[in-house]
Amino acid sequence: MCRRSRLMHIWFGSVRCVLCVGVLVTCGCHKGIRSHSTQEVPRVEWTIELTGSGLGKPIAFTFEQLARMEMTRLDNVLMQKTHGPDEMTSWRGVPLDALLAAAQIKPGPMTVLFEAPDGYKIRCSREELRSAILALMDGSGQWLSELDAAHPIRLVPPDKTGDYWMANPGRITVEPVADAGPST
Repeated sequence: MCRRSRLMHIWFGSVRCVLCVGVLVTCGCHKGIRSHSTQEVPRVEWTIELTGSGLGKPIAFTFEQLARMEMTRLDNVLMQKTHGPDEMTSWRGVPLDALLAAAQIKPGPMTVLFEAPDGYKIRCSREELRSAILALMDGSGQWLSELDAAHPIRLVPPDKTGDYWMANPGRITVEPVADAGPST
């Protein structure tokens, strides 16, 4: 297919998509479509601060800013619990790597310290958190804030045991390995 034909094919596909969404919205059939419009993002007073000498640009994100970012879905994640039975869960959230990229993480090995307002802390290497997300929704698309208003955000590191998971991380500090201090 030539370039011009390919562009026309893409354009017609886009127009068809817009028309289909317009029909769904007009007839009221859009309830199954989750958009990230202002009305649908719950009002949650929460900010996550990214700081540390491992970042080129310290930054903070509000709940609403996170909710408007592209989310990743993690299915069938095993949460190994210290107490009680293990659980298979699914989550939707913003990849930690996307937040670190926005804060211009510097090259080289880094440690990442998560701190919650209740004093709970977790420290691990960036490498250990490659597939971690800050979950805002469960696997069915329900906002965590609507399920439990006290815990609107969760750190979900799918390859780590439950003691590495955290509700409501408020600060993420990134340091080069040599400057990280003792492990927590």
